[in-house]
Amino acid sequence: MAGLPALTLSAPPGSYAIAGVRGAGQSLAQNWPQAAEAMTSSGTDPASMEAATGLKLPGDLEALLGKQLSIGVTGSGESFAVTMTVDSDSPELAASLERLQAALAMNLPDAATVVPRKGGYTLHVGSGQPGQPTAGPPSTEAFRAAVPDAARASGLVYLDIAEATKQVSSDLSDEEAAAVKALQAVGMTVVQDASGNSEFRLRLTTR
Repeated sequence: MAGLPALTLSAPPGSYAIAGVRGAGQSLAQNWPQAAEAMTSSGTDPASMEAATGLKLPGDLEALLGKQLSIGVTGSGESFAVTMTVDSDSPELAASLERLQAALAMNLPDAATVVPRKGGYTLHVGSGQPGQPTAGPPSTEAFRAAVPDAARASGLVYLDIAEATKQVSSDLSDEEAAAVKALQAVGMTVVQDASGNSEFRLRLTTR
């Protein structure tokens, strides 16, 4: 049987940490009763969250998470940035974005920028240019070795350990640096077939 459509990654060039998932919006909407119950049990009442953020739940989250989303992490220290790119065809997206921008202005006034685009939007948190272009998955050997099935994955997490270590080297102790010296990258993928069966794969590669 043919598998479900694979994730199309979209992250800023130079991202050393990348995550992506398809269908997060639809999945959240389908499982909202259980999610709301879990939030209430943990002390976070959905109604209180709506009042605090101005978001309409779960509708806004379904629109904002969209058909697929990608997250890319670049830089460190003052140049650290997280960029989330979302593809969404929800008719409520424009209104949801307005409420998201208002919520971010209250909670992250100087760090978050929302850039609407055709078929979705980009949320940029941190330094750098909010409108920087995004690209597909890295064309590096490290990425291919850690997630060789990325082209078929509906969910993916990737960390270039070697590059991340360079970014935070000044914050690592000698023992910590030695512990990761031989490691190159770690990757996890979820590949789902047309029957809904999922296969999870985790790989750790070395230099």
